[in-house]
Amino acid sequence: MPTVHRESVALGKLTPHGDAAPTDDLAPDQLAAVTHTSGPARVIAPAGSGKTRVLTARLRHLLRDRRYEPDIVTAVAYNTRAAG
Repeated sequence: MPTVHRESVALGKLTPHGDAAPTDDLAPDQLAAVTHTSGPARVIAPAGSGKTRVLTARLRHLLRDRRYEPDIVTAVAYNTRAAG
């Protein structure tokens, strides 16, 4: 019988220090999403527009620049490519 669904889990850790992707090439609205300070944000954009890049830049910003403790930040990606 063929397998229809497959489940797997990969656990990784984002490194906030060291070689971080530069935010210089983000558009102004993307940079605003990365650095906003008041409450949750929703990123809505078409495929290929850089949503995953914004989210990983946001995580690095929270960990490196705003000094969030890594133990309180969780990110879930739908595949390992998106997880970086």
